[in-house]
Amino acid sequence: MDSLDVIIVHEFNGQKYFEAVSKLQESGEINSLRFVESSVFKQLIRNLFRDRLSLVSSIKRAVRNAFFRLQVPSIKEKVIILGIPPWDFRMLWYGMLAKNNYFIYHTSWPNWNLDTVPRQYGPFNPFLRRRWHHVLQSNAVQIVGVASEAAKRVDQHFSEAEVTVIPHVVSAEFSKVAPTRLGRSFGILFVGELIEKKGIGLLTELIKRLADLPTVHFGIVGTGPLTPLVKTLEKSPNVTVYGKVGSREKLAEIYAQHHVLVVPSQKTKRWEELFGMVIVEAMSVGLPVVASNHIGPRSIITSQEDGFLVSENSIDEFVQAIQSLNENSDTWKTLSHNAQTKAGSYSLEAVSAQWLTLLSSRQKLTEVDSASQAYSQSTL
Repeated sequence: MDSLDVIIVHEFNGQKYFEAVSKLQESGEINSLRFVESSVFKQLIRNLFRDRLSLVSSIKRAVRNAFFRLQVPSIKEKVIILGIPPWDFRMLWYGMLAKNNYFIYHTSWPNWNLDTVPRQYGPFNPFLRRRWHHVLQSNAVQIVGVASEAAKRVDQHFSEAEVTVIPHVVSAEFSKVAPTRLGRSFGILFVGELIEKKGIGLLTELIKRLADLPTVHFGIVGTGPLTPLVKTLEKSPNVTVYGKVGSREKLAEIYAQHHVLVVPSQKTKRWEELFGMVIVEAMSVGLPVVASNHIGPRSIITSQEDGFLVSENSIDEFVQAIQSLNENSDTWKTLSHNAQTKAGSYSLEAVSAQWLTLLSSRQKLTEVDSASQAYSQSTL
């Protein structure tokens, strides 16, 4: 497959979502790999004010992204992996890449109704939908969903397209770390952005219900607008607020000190938990996960076998699930083992193999098409 050149066009920095494809380049399975962002100005603002990159680095990335946009009509014989939200106007431009390339649309979005997608365009919506259908139902296009429900929903809109499920990768640091939870109180961990939709309100109530128990300890990893609220929880001796943890190795060590991960995400009109990388990270370290019953968590967790799916607004269901693990060590050991086993399917090796199979099948089809075209021209 050394003839394959891959370009990944993603809403933001796609490198963290495509480690498996990067591994294929490192091992020589693909010839080259390039990452660009689908937004120019929006990404520039994000780089400056959220990611805190230097002005020079941010401008360089913006120029690179803008230059790629200008190149789009002339790009040929590449593998293009595009990740943008449903019905986004940028398909008007990036859809041209489906004409002379192997085009893969990559999505985690489960909801394609116009009232639930991030962007709406009023009277232009029908035109954009036609454009999307024209691009994604081409013979040269493959659709990849990161979860089974995302793939199922996109297949309902593009029934003629070929849809495959390839999940995100959980990094090896999480499966290699040695557990250090033995002898500790029962550790309940939250990892995520400290915002309302991640369930910080419910987490606060959960801590109030359980933190006074001498056998329970809470850990909170993350930053966000609700950091001041979370900081007040440290008044309890059974709560540790770690703040932002940038190192995977350090985060893996924190997972290894706890017994269960809670993911109390709350739906909004345009959002629900779509995958949840923290879920597979925690499972890799042997933590059962108690999560809101959103599309992402239920595509990963088998409730009462390797974790629990509960109603997002039910503090009682969260408490009952956690207490069933805290009070029964055999139950915890069984779910912990099952969680770690399931997480193996999200390993770098497993997901890289899935991408290799997909790209290999396309290469074979391309070779057959080229041979057929050559034969047809020779008989003219």
